[in-house]
Amino acid sequence: MQTNAAAMVPEGRRLRMVILGAAFVGLCVPAVLDLKALKSPRRILSISQFRNSIGSPTEFLPSWARLGLRTNTETPNCETETAVFWHIPQSGGATVKHVYECMGRSIANRVGVLDRFGHGEADELIEFEPFKEKDWKTVNVDVTSKEGILRAAEMGLAASHEADLVVTTEPSFAGQHFFDGQNKARYMGMFRHPVESSSASSTSYGLPTGFLRTVLS
Repeated sequence: MQTNAAAMVPEGRRLRMVILGAAFVGLCVPAVLDLKALKSPRRILSISQFRNSIGSPTEFLPSWARLGLRTNTETPNCETETAVFWHIPQSGGATVKHVYECMGRSIANRVGVLDRFGHGEADELIEFEPFKEKDWKTVNVDVTSKEGILRAAEMGLAASHEADLVVTTEPSFAGQHFFDGQNKARYMGMFRHPVESSSASSTSYGLPTGFLRTVLS
């Protein structure tokens, strides 16, 4: 009496064999069909060829940036340009400001319009030392808000070059209203992983240290 070999294979094992066979065929067929592509020569681009193929990076910049910003290949000139720092919260911005303060530079952020200094309503730019025991200076403008940026632009902040560093959380809006072909800017910033930044921010609201890092990881 002859016995069918397939019938002697357990059902579960037979199913596994079918799945493995289908997977094997699925892997082999694309490779066989793509032999022609594998034999075709591949073009390897050099860095210069790659750059030429995508064009100039400035093509992707908005018009105000192409007109009013310096590139990182140009030599800095403090007489014709202003340094602008894009302040992203919890990303090292305070450290950058402290460095400029230690160098005795003039910083435009929002300190200059605080009520205790009495220059917030002036119609002209005033550079002054907010703290007598320290050497750094500030200007009576607020470049951390759009309203303050418009006021500073009307007062001619960029053309005056009173500020060695403009610290703003509105880099695009500031660039559109401050700078042009005559008064240019050089942008810089410090960036941090968003989870780390959010985790650092959470401590300001009384959450445990590393709370968001644990939740999001």
